[in-house]
Amino acid sequence: MRALLLEAAGQRPLSGLRIETRTWEEIPVGEAQGFHLILACNSLHLTSLGLNPALAKAFQTGAHHVCLITELDFLTDHLCLNYKDYRLVWSRALGIDSSLAYHHLEELWEHWQHQYGRAPDAREKNILRSRLIFEGGHYWLKSCSLVGLFWWSRATSY
Repeated sequence: MRALLLEAAGQRPLSGLRIETRTWEEIPVGEAQGFHLILACNSLHLTSLGLNPALAKAFQTGAHHVCLITELDFLTDHLCLNYKDYRLVWSRALGIDSSLAYHHLEELWEHWQHQYGRAPDAREKNILRSRLIFEGGHYWLKSCSLVGLFWWSRATSY
């Protein structure tokens, strides 16, 4: 994601772009102050803090704008939309293709192992096989995710 952002940014006249490589948990709030925009793309719900505390930390930095993009399918907590000194100025939910392609079935079983920490059993393999579509030389698990896009601005910024 960082590489794609850098590539896209390189094609536009931007100055002062800084992309942080540390995890959100590793960054002290004080080091993240003074930014114009904090952008979190499909990541805050994966932090050890949890979505709402990680988002609250973004607002604690005093950034002019905070943008959150997250898969709504995976939200386990109600997303807090109200933060002191910030106003939600734009939000949208979009259905996004989240299909997965595999070169061979063994790759699918390896992906399952990575996600769940164990190999799929015979029943799970049968369920996965029944969902597979072979297209363009690949096995596909077709799916769609509901993605939420949220943009907040600090009171002095809007």
